[in-house]
Formats: sequence, C-alpha cells, structure tokens
Amino acid sequence: LPHTAQAADASVRHDARDGHLAITHNNSSEVVIFGGYAEDGSCLNDVLSFSVCTRKWTLYECAGASPSPRNDHAACRVAESMYVFGGDDSNEDSLNDLWEYALD
Repeated sequence: LPHTAQAADASVRHDARDGHLAITHNNSSEVVIFGGYAEDGSCLNDVLSFSVCTRKWTLYECAGASPSPRNDHAACRVAESMYVFGGDDSNEDSLNDLWEYALD
C-alpha cells in the first residue's frame, strides 16, 4: 500500500481544478492536493503541494504505482501519510480502492 511522494519541482504552475481533495501537512504549513478534474473535464491523479510560507506550488513525483485519475474521492492524513479512497473515474464509474502516500 505505501507509495512515497517526494517534492520534485518548486516552480510548478497548475490549471484550475474541481473535485480534488486537500489535506494539511508539515504542521499545516503545506496544503497537499490530489486528483480532481481539469477545466477540460479530464480526470487528474497528480499530487501537488502549496507552501503557505513561500506561496509556491510543488509537484510531487510518486514512486511505484499511482492511483488512477479520479475526482470526488475522500482523503485523510495519518501521521506522515495521506490516504486516498474511492471517487469517480473519467467514465463516472465509482472506485472502491485505497491508496497510501508517504509524504516526505
């Protein structure tokens, strides 16, 4: 289940999205988002972090397999991990899977 997400690029800009999830990390100094769908309607499965201190976005690269693109899913943070559950895929089919990201 565990997958490691490591910061890769601190100069990331991203398009608007909807149906994503957000959790806090690093004593609430970061907001980590996963998935959702883009303005063109395509589902996403990327992990981005916004630093409240620097006001910069960072794209996380995930080691190993990643969840399929999805929106309207659930997530929570436990210790240094983000758990992602379910949601809808690009065909609006319901998903019933659980993923763990170890946030480093």
